[in-house]
Amino acid sequence: MENLKNILLLIQPKRKYTFGLIQGFTEYAKSCAHDWAICRSFDYRNSERNSHLMDMVHSKMVQGVFLREPENLEEYVKSGIPIISAPYSKRKINDVINIVADHKAIGEMGAKHMLERGFKHFAFCGFNEWWWSLERELGYSQAIIDAGYDIRFYTPPLNNSHAAWFEEPTLIAQWLESLPKPVAIMACNDDRAAQLVEASKIAGMRVPDDVAILGVGNDITLCDTSYPPISSIQLDLEKSGYEAAQKLANWINGKKDEDNLVSIQPVKVIVRQSSNILTVQDETVAQAVKYIHQHNQKALKVDQVARAVAISRRQLEKKFRRELDRSVHFEIKQARILRIRKLLVESDMTITEIACQLDFPDVAHISRYFRDMVGMTPLEFRKEHTCKKL
Repeated sequence: MENLKNILLLIQPKRKYTFGLIQGFTEYAKSCAHDWAICRSFDYRNSERNSHLMDMVHSKMVQGVFLREPENLEEYVKSGIPIISAPYSKRKINDVINIVADHKAIGEMGAKHMLERGFKHFAFCGFNEWWWSLERELGYSQAIIDAGYDIRFYTPPLNNSHAAWFEEPTLIAQWLESLPKPVAIMACNDDRAAQLVEASKIAGMRVPDDVAILGVGNDITLCDTSYPPISSIQLDLEKSGYEAAQKLANWINGKKDEDNLVSIQPVKVIVRQSSNILTVQDETVAQAVKYIHQHNQKALKVDQVARAVAISRRQLEKKFRRELDRSVHFEIKQARILRIRKLLVESDMTITEIACQLDFPDVAHISRYFRDMVGMTPLEFRKEHTCKKL
């Protein structure tokens, strides 16, 4: 093809994070950039292969590159070629398109998930040497402190050798033993969450009864193969990869965007067994919450919930405020919103069909209800959060 543009893909799809970015990137190439020829080189760390790739770059045989953070990154940048980078040790790389997660928002989503489960004790387990872990810790801890609770932090050993990594579950187990129970722990990523699960076993603690655990990244190879399976925050990787490819295309075509940052946003918590628990000491409140979520397809009234658990409405409201710091009505709305979100993302039902199934009078009513709680209409939510059909 005349004017074919060669794009180097120097990023390994070994994990969910990079695989998701590549999915979005290649989806753009498939649907919009028909003049791109993508050269995948996953062995770029091989010195001979790397030398050959640099020769291609310097000879202008390549029009764009998608990479993470190779050792010779500066050489790629100095070439002046349009580049996308998904850095991990650096916050930002100058003169390239940066794909960077909104780590503070990730931490805040983790805190919201744990707070909704009624925990009173919280902790964070990360890596002190990685800036992105510290930012997730900041988002999580600030949200917990703003809610009126204290938080504990795991301090990793200074020795980061390979041997220390294998010894760490024992050290984490000792830390777990020192925490008040039950405790809700957010890990900086799914790898750390998997270590927490194993450390809990060493400490003889039940997950999630004694220790509830939440990871980040929703890497199925880790989350689904751990026992118990790990809850994790899903990131909008495909959308970010797609947006980065758009910026790369603009740059290649001489229209470089002023904004060279693509922000990866957290989408939702994929709830698995490791955090699938509601910590409520008051048995009446626990029964009421269970009833609400079992009947969230109906337009429940507070009086109905009170009758179901054989208590007066006033008493139930007081207990809810004391245990969960929210009203019964808010819990009903939250449960309804969770059902709507699930149907929007996981089904092909129309908004009209969802409204009918959940006892809403019409589309306008469910749209107002949803927008008041979520900040966007059901249709906008579906477009933003459904696996992209770009």
